[in-house]
Amino acid sequence: MAASNSGENCYLTVMSCLCETHRYVTGHIWACPPSEGDDYIFHCHPPDQKIPKPKRLQEWYKKMLDKAFAERIIHDYKDIFKQATEDRLTSAKELPYFEGDFWPNVLEESIKELEQEEEERKKEESTAATETIEVTKLMGDVATLCELCEPQILSIQHN
Repeated sequence: MAASNSGENCYLTVMSCLCETHRYVTGHIWACPPSEGDDYIFHCHPPDQKIPKPKRLQEWYKKMLDKAFAERIIHDYKDIFKQATEDRLTSAKELPYFEGDFWPNVLEESIKELEQEEEERKKEESTAATETIEVTKLMGDVATLCELCEPQILSIQHN
């Protein structure tokens, strides 16, 4: 437990110094644990340090931010959904974009899916247009044949 508190105190001190020194107004925290074998923060960690699960890491950040708020290091914090709701965002492109983050990956996959659907729709339309042309040509051929036949055949079909 002491290591956890010292880690929190370390991050709070760093956060406080950054906020005061650089007069930051806004900051973004990406709460996503690294993959096994990847380093993070300072690109090093003790080999015996466990990598937290996403939920645990998010809870740790929330606890740290609650403490920073209580100590008046930060003025406020909120998750991306609350921020988007308060800012009345109307487009995904208004969200903060962090390479490798969850939302950019979701957006990029969604764009790929939409492009594939559009390509399939165009192929279907092209196929339907080709079939329509073939049917129209066939109907024209039938009409030409009917014109060659006696006019009575046409009048019988219409009655």
